[in-house]
Amino acid sequence: MDQLVQRRGAGETRWTMLLVALLLAATAYGGYRAVSSMNAIHDPAALGGDAPATLRLGDARVEVVAAEEVVGVAGSDLMGGMGHNISGWVKADQMMVQVWLRVSTGDRPGDYDPTQLRAYATGSPTPILPASGSLGTGTLTPHSMVEGSVSFVVPRTETRLSLSSTTSGYSIDIPAVAGSPAPAVTPAPGDDEHHH
Repeated sequence: MDQLVQRRGAGETRWTMLLVALLLAATAYGGYRAVSSMNAIHDPAALGGDAPATLRLGDARVEVVAAEEVVGVAGSDLMGGMGHNISGWVKADQMMVQVWLRVSTGDRPGDYDPTQLRAYATGSPTPILPASGSLGTGTLTPHSMVEGSVSFVVPRTETRLSLSSTTSGYSIDIPAVAGSPAPAVTPAPGDDEHHH
């Protein structure tokens, strides 16, 4: 009888230890998932898969859709009457990069202001402010979206840029822009700038 009680006690001890081990494993996995979720909130790129990287822009989210160099006109062209619809000067050693953005909201309305966006050249801590764009300041209703562009004037040699905002603690990559070569012709005095 004593052996039966000892076997039953040993069997119950094994089951108890197994249950404790399973409980510890489940707790550890839950903690891992919680930390992963927190990281995904702070860095949407950590969501993996095809989820787009987004930034917080005011009360809304902003996603980079595309980027391209905007080709302007030289100062001499302005003398020829090509000054209609001009938004800013760009020097010969610079280029204007137009970044197409999608701004959206979730369950709540969201205010957004594209003047809070900042571009950064690779390795530089100096923010590049928006020069122009079609995306204005506004308020989105819940589950709505607006698209537009913001342009930045960057060094012509810089093709790798990132985008951040004053309301977000991280940045996301802007697609690489293949900048055109600087003009080969030496500009005339007063004609060393391009206008976009």
